[in-house]
Amino acid sequence: MPSTIETAISDEAYRLIRRHEMYMTNLARGLRRKELRSGLPQAKTIMRPSHWEIAKGFNPYYVYRHAAAIARSIERSLADHTYAPRAAFQYSVPKSDGSFRSVSVFQVADSALSLLTFRRLMSKNARHFSASAYAYRSDLGVHDAILHVASDLRMRNRLYLAEFDFKKFFESISHEHILAMLDDRRFFVTHRERYIIEKFLSVPSLCAHEYHEDIGPATPRAQGIPQGTSISLFLANLSAFRMDRRLERLGVGFARYADDSLIWSDSYSEIGRAANSLEEASTEMGVSLNFLKSKGITLLSPVGLKAEIASQNSVEFLGYRISQNNLSIKLDKVKEIKEHISYLIYQNLLQEPKRGNVPSSRMLGDIDLDYPVLIYQLRRYLYGGLSEAMLRRYLVRQVPLLRFKGLMSFYPIVDDELLLRQLDGWMLSVTMRALKLRGQIWSSYFDGELPTPHGRSRAQILQLRHNPASGHLVDLRFPSFLRISKLLRRSSTTYGPAAIANARSFRYYSSSGAALSVSQIIES
Repeated sequence: MPSTIETAISDEAYRLIRRHEMYMTNLARGLRRKELRSGLPQAKTIMRPSHWEIAKGFNPYYVYRHAAAIARSIERSLADHTYAPRAAFQYSVPKSDGSFRSVSVFQVADSALSLLTFRRLMSKNARHFSASAYAYRSDLGVHDAILHVASDLRMRNRLYLAEFDFKKFFESISHEHILAMLDDRRFFVTHRERYIIEKFLSVPSLCAHEYHEDIGPATPRAQGIPQGTSISLFLANLSAFRMDRRLERLGVGFARYADDSLIWSDSYSEIGRAANSLEEASTEMGVSLNFLKSKGITLLSPVGLKAEIASQNSVEFLGYRISQNNLSIKLDKVKEIKEHISYLIYQNLLQEPKRGNVPSSRMLGDIDLDYPVLIYQLRRYLYGGLSEAMLRRYLVRQVPLLRFKGLMSFYPIVDDELLLRQLDGWMLSVTMRALKLRGQIWSSYFDGELPTPHGRSRAQILQLRHNPASGHLVDLRFPSFLRISKLLRRSSTTYGPAAIANARSFRYYSSSGAALSVSQIIES
């Protein structure tokens, strides 16, 4: 943890620089692969975040070079109580329901101070939050929340659930409520930390055109906390503290991750009181419940069992689908996963041939050169940096303590083997169909036998290795959801899921980015 403002600013600027340079590296690699697939030169256009041009303070390269001077300026302004964060740059990101969420980007130095303050506040106050509040903590996390829910659900055949969504939680929280919570003696907040919090609460967020117009002083934020700065994460937990305590006193089971809450009880009267308590707490926070999006109170019961009220046999929470039998992947996430894999298959095997770009160099050797690229990309998406040989070696030996990466690093405790087998079968089937169509397109341009892997059976594709004339063995064994899941479960049992899961995977895989459907891959 950085101990000084200068170190925090340098670290934050360097992180953003590394992110931008990784983007440029990946862009160059992607264009090079596209040149090889298509046989056509590709123009390289490097995009810079638009807010970098608005003010120097958004540009991490500038901030990194001047970190010492900027830190001294912030220290002086904090000492004489003249510090105020510069207005944030605001943009909107689409949500799954078709609406948009406003996100604020703060200038690098302000963001660094926010992160430094957040870490100091959480380090001394996290233990005072409810044990069932899992968001933004170093001692608890997503997988602890999932296991807590699953362990309770598996102990009972019938259970009442309360699922209520907050409407614009971050945008609506009352400032008066936050300030009152800061006065609670259970929380340790210095005068400087409170001053910084108050300044971040009131700082406005401006769209790009507002930064360029002479509109005078911006109107301070009157309610809500800005999404996009670390200090808001502490404030979100702080705001919900009294709500958590109410639920604890009622004796119901619950788990909360920021504004995502799940409550359960084997008593209908208890779950009803919990729902009323939730509504009272939301009013106190200044946030309303979104009844149109909320499932309300339902009964969790096994498939086939008659229920007197609306029932379900599983519940979705934090990207997981939890039932009384197993832990699985949320259905919407399964769809996103399939869309991303479909895109990788289409991009590597069909996109250029369908455009009529069929460079002979890709198929005239003893292997289809675009197929290994696909296998490596699928493997990296599922496994992170783990090779197929390493994965299989760890499955038969003691797995060392590793921080896994890749999609499945967010699902180290999934044990729904039926779903994992179905995903494996689906991925292989789509790849085989794409290979067949690719072969048909190539055969219309060139005569002769198609190279590996064309013409291979499903069994051969699964275990394919290629040994070219150079003698360098190319491992093309097909990746597997089930195989990596077994390794991650073993590693979780040995070290705990929090120790081996990629800490960034929850954020990174919350959406899959570019996507095509299966029908688009084969039929478009």
